[in-house]
Amino acid sequence: FVGIGNEGPANNHSIAELWNKIRGTLYFCSAIFAVFSIFALLGGLYAIKRKNFGIVIIGSIFGILSFGFIFGSICSIIALILLIISKEEFGNGDAKEF
Repeated sequence: FVGIGNEGPANNHSIAELWNKIRGTLYFCSAIFAVFSIFALLGGLYAIKRKNFGIVIIGSIFGILSFGFIFGSICSIIALILLIISKEEFGNGDAKEF
């Protein structure tokens, strides 16, 4: 940054190191959000089929933690509440017809 300190090129080197750390953190967070989204998608697919209630609940919880911080989290919380209410509709692995 211009005007901060008088180190010259050494200051630019520390900025490059900081940027590399930030970029690495962003890559890591992106990978975590992608994994959470895949689990949420898997839970949604099982919810449509009305199979395996445990995976559906776990998918909803991962949906709360995935990337859509505000809208996605609110939708996942609503889905979790509705899933808990409709637990009886999930049979012993048998899908019920709509």
